[in-house]
Amino acid sequence: GVSYEPLENSCAAEGAVEVDEAAFRSHVITRSPAEAQGPRVQEHIAEVFAKREEEKKNPPDERTFWQKYWLHILLFAFMMLNSVFGGGSGGNGGGGGGGGSQ
Repeated sequence: GVSYEPLENSCAAEGAVEVDEAAFRSHVITRSPAEAQGPRVQEHIAEVFAKREEEKKNPPDERTFWQKYWLHILLFAFMMLNSVFGGGSGGNGGGGGGGGSQ
């Protein structure tokens, strides 16, 4: 059992309060689980094999960076060159007829 009496010389008797023994009675119920859940090894193995089969059907793209994005790089370079060296639509004036009368 459990004792609520302090050990000898472990605390001072001053301020100690007498407590009714019935206040410390309790009722404890313990249960064990009906069915413990173990590791799901078989399910994990099945998932791993399914993933491997899927990778065999759809292999990852193994092209290099330049093979994948050469068109994007070419378009970006063209746009940069076009913005640096002018795109042909500039406001260089001219074009108007000056209109003096004769």
